[in-house]
Amino acid sequence: MIASNNQVLRPPGALTRILIRDGLSGSPWVQYPVALALVAAALVARFAMLPANGGLAFNTFYPAIVAVSLLFGVGPGLVASALSAACADYFFLPPYHSFAPEGGYLTSLGFFFVTCALICYISYGMRGAVTALCASEHKLRALYKTSNVGRSMRGAI
Repeated sequence: MIASNNQVLRPPGALTRILIRDGLSGSPWVQYPVALALVAAALVARFAMLPANGGLAFNTFYPAIVAVSLLFGVGPGLVASALSAACADYFFLPPYHSFAPEGGYLTSLGFFFVTCALICYISYGMRGAVTALCASEHKLRALYKTSNVGRSMRGAI
């Protein structure tokens, strides 16, 4: 298909196709277990990278939260954020194997929650913008196909 300015129109990419749907799969029975699996993979990756007291407690959890938020939406993204924070607090913040972080680490945990909420919010906005853009493009294509601009009207009289 050729556009009016002689550019070839390409089909939407994989990320666009994922973002314009209601998540990768509309079923929460799929979304939340996959979110849990991605958080577990991030936890395993964090243990593989550094020892428990090696710092960077939240390092591997951010990509998992971005992936969950983009693929499945805000709800699973916030659940992944809470699970990631709980894992990081329990395994990587002193006192270890406890859900009671020390004073300085409480600030980093709060910052982690704020950044995760921002990731979910930005993902929500991005999904909405891509959906609106695809709807607008669909309307424009329909208008272009039904217009008579540039067509010859020979024999109309």
